[in-house]
Amino acid sequence: MMLNPFDIFNNTTAVIIEINDYDDYKGIYTLTEKETVTGDLQPYSGSLLERDYGFNTECQKRFFCPCDADISVGTYLKINNQYYIAVYKAEWEMGLVIMLKEAELDG
Repeated sequence: MMLNPFDIFNNTTAVIIEINDYDDYKGIYTLTEKETVTGDLQPYSGSLLERDYGFNTECQKRFFCPCDADISVGTYLKINNQYYIAVYKAEWEMGLVIMLKEAELDG
């Protein structure tokens, strides 16, 4: 079995969060932990995103994870008790790169 040399960087566990029973009027919802995915979390910024991808939006982190992770733009993740929302997603040969913006969720 051949090991992926990037496995040593997969030291962060993210919980994919689903928002349920959202009441627009009252602003009430419930959070459900859907599944976990392990990857590499790195500091990042909107200016780096623009330089690297030509796309400008606010973000604080980037997360490298497997291609089969159920993450798309708008997905919420919980990492180390902090919530993030995916604002950009790119698929590479070796996996996904997800740009994350800090989010305020009560849960």
